[in-house]
Amino acid sequence: MKIKIVKYLGLALHLTVPVLTGCGSDETTENSEASTGTIKIGVTDLPDKDITSIIVTANLIEANVDSTESAGTEADADNGGGWQTLLESETSFDLVAVAGIEDILGEAEVPGGTYNQIRMHVTSVLVTLNGEEKEATVPSGIIRLVRPIVVTAGETTVVT
Repeated sequence: MKIKIVKYLGLALHLTVPVLTGCGSDETTENSEASTGTIKIGVTDLPDKDITSIIVTANLIEANVDSTESAGTEADADNGGGWQTLLESETSFDLVAVAGIEDILGEAEVPGGTYNQIRMHVTSVLVTLNGEEKEATVPSGIIRLVRPIVVTAGETTVVT
């Protein structure tokens, strides 16, 4: 059961990452305000019919800046080609409740550039299956979404 839920969570979150959209102004400025963009983190899912809720609680969501792109840039100096914090507060969401809709967990202002991975530090997963609540685990405690995400300065990128 644990393996099925963990695989399901990973697959559900991994499959929703390609739903990336950029929106905002096409206007570009030369000042420091235009060197950052906004990234919004959302979730959506459609679980097995026997599962009536999957409550996931995370306390940290981070994105890894592509160190090859940012080498020698301000983003590299700030992040060392490393991790940019997107959300730092504990947040919970029900993957069943967001089936077919998108629930925004939060947003963060980040340096423009390409991010090669998002990781969500999961503190708990509570699954209701056939009316019975069971605790599931994410073996490493981290769900990794490995896919390039381009954040354009002055625009908003939604990662679902």
